[in-house]
Amino acid sequence: MDAPAVRVKRRVVRAVTVYRYDIFALTAMALLIGLTLNPLLSSGQVVFSDLAFGFSSNRYLEEIFGVWNERWSTSTLLNIARLVYILPSWLLSRAFGGSGAVLLSSFIFLLIWMSALSMYLFTKRIVSVYYSKKFDFYKVVALVTGAIFYALNPWVIIRIQHIYLLCGYSLFPLVLMFFFNAFDPKFEAQLVRGFRPTRVLPYRRNVLDLFLLALVFTISAAAIHYFFYGIIFLLVLDALVLGKNAAAQWRINRRLVGNLVRNNLAKIGVFGVFFALLSSYWLFAYVASILTHAQASQHNINVVDTLSLFSRNSSLANVAFMISYWWPMFDLATLPVSFWVGGGLLLAFMAYAVVFESRRRAIVV
Repeated sequence: MDAPAVRVKRRVVRAVTVYRYDIFALTAMALLIGLTLNPLLSSGQVVFSDLAFGFSSNRYLEEIFGVWNERWSTSTLLNIARLVYILPSWLLSRAFGGSGAVLLSSFIFLLIWMSALSMYLFTKRIVSVYYSKKFDFYKVVALVTGAIFYALNPWVIIRIQHIYLLCGYSLFPLVLMFFFNAFDPKFEAQLVRGFRPTRVLPYRRNVLDLFLLALVFTISAAAIHYFFYGIIFLLVLDALVLGKNAAAQWRINRRLVGNLVRNNLAKIGVFGVFFALLSSYWLFAYVASILTHAQASQHNINVVDTLSLFSRNSSLANVAFMISYWWPMFDLATLPVSFWVGGGLLLAFMAYAVVFESRRRAIVV
């Protein structure tokens, strides 16, 4: 065996050794999700409201970027970002004669698997920051369990018909991971050598994470629901993180609190530039359609419907009980007492962990 081949073999063996737990996690998640979705992966055509477009995989793509399609409507500009998401499934379908069934089945599998993968990466990042950077088999199994629960959450599976909304759901843990990498000093300290939280200008690593945040958020926020509520959520989360860090810095040196604010504003500006560049192709057209009272695509109807439902059905009680603003997926009046008792105990346990255990491990301040 020649020297280059030996070096390649050693690199492969080293990589498998270093990432053996991640390889196990990705394989286990794929197998468990495949077993759960076994009926979907069998022969036959899967049809539901959002993607009932026919037997050809090309027909699905026409709904995304075709200037005109068989419905005589304008192209769905908001879904162009999903080309990145659906491209692997479309290429696979081409190997089966452009089968729409293959595209849709593989797309749903990829969607659920990506949900598990993104949650696995996010929770692994949290564990490495707040607990330990060393991982063993048992920690990875715990992370896989949480990732599978997130991906196969019954509330999500029931809404599989709104598959483009689930694209945003599947990537949201990655959005949070890149957000904390860029805005939370605890995450930054692990990524930036010689990190100083009071530095005004963002680090190069911050710029990279902000670009990745904008890229992933662009793909997930192409469903207009995730754009509005994602931005609102990230702004609220940013205010909480900034407030926590400002309070800690005030006790150390109150003169440097202003540096934290300026650094935060600089990062928001960098993210805004990246997001505008990545999303301008649909965001500007969407804003212009509102200003000119035109309907660039059918998604304007979705936006109005979403905002009206949110304002009509959202309340303090719904927020407290984490009830969807859309419509009740379950008849709450028929749920047994055990549901409310068990949910109450779970929330109480979570509150205890947040107030006491997290503070002991320096998560709060």
